[in-house]
Amino acid sequence: MVSIAEKHLLEHEGKLIEYNLVRKKVKNINLRINKDLVLSVSADHKVPREYIETIIRAKADWIHKCVERIGFAAKSNPQNRYISGEIISYLGKPYRLKVIRSMGREELILEGDNMFLFVRNEGTEEQKKEIVERWMREQAAVKLNYYTDLVHSRVESYGIARPKITVRKMKTRWGSCSWGRRRITLNSELVKTPPACIEYVILHELAHFKHHDHGPDFYSFISELQPDWKEKRTMLKNYSLR
Repeated sequence: MVSIAEKHLLEHEGKLIEYNLVRKKVKNINLRINKDLVLSVSADHKVPREYIETIIRAKADWIHKCVERIGFAAKSNPQNRYISGEIISYLGKPYRLKVIRSMGREELILEGDNMFLFVRNEGTEEQKKEIVERWMREQAAVKLNYYTDLVHSRVESYGIARPKITVRKMKTRWGSCSWGRRRITLNSELVKTPPACIEYVILHELAHFKHHDHGPDFYSFISELQPDWKEKRTMLKNYSLR
């Protein structure tokens, strides 16, 4: 049986929420924001639409925040040309790039909502890209170790020792765990995502030192320490790996 999405619109506190409702055999009512910034809801055929809309209204603040996050991620993910006016993400916050010709050092400085890129002469796209990516790598090495310490403090009482951290760019995953070598590897691109997403990835990898597979005990452990981890996973899907 093919599930067909029903399109609906509801009003909540003066704002309209558009959503697509898919009826299928599921235990829970599941909400997610798709890349078109529309709420997608899946629910069992027996659940009344009135009850579903009660859940949507209760989650309205989360929905609006997700739409804002995904909308920003969609703008920041296309391939940058490193010209003034572009938006670049750092720790989930949008910064407007301003390219400035410099007679001195080539560097990147954050100030307010702006990211100032100082470059000699006019600077080629590759030249500017290297300055930005070098700065991001440096920040990633510091920030990802900081967030690892933060998350580890929550799991240390479960007998999980702080592992060694490797930070590098990866094409297909945000993180990985080598529990036999007591090491986790984190994608340097994580530094562009919100701190809550970074903490989710680190918690996921640290959890593997207690539960090696993705069985029920693993997800129960994750849920105990970060009850809204599914929301963070959804948010993370809107940042591209490249």
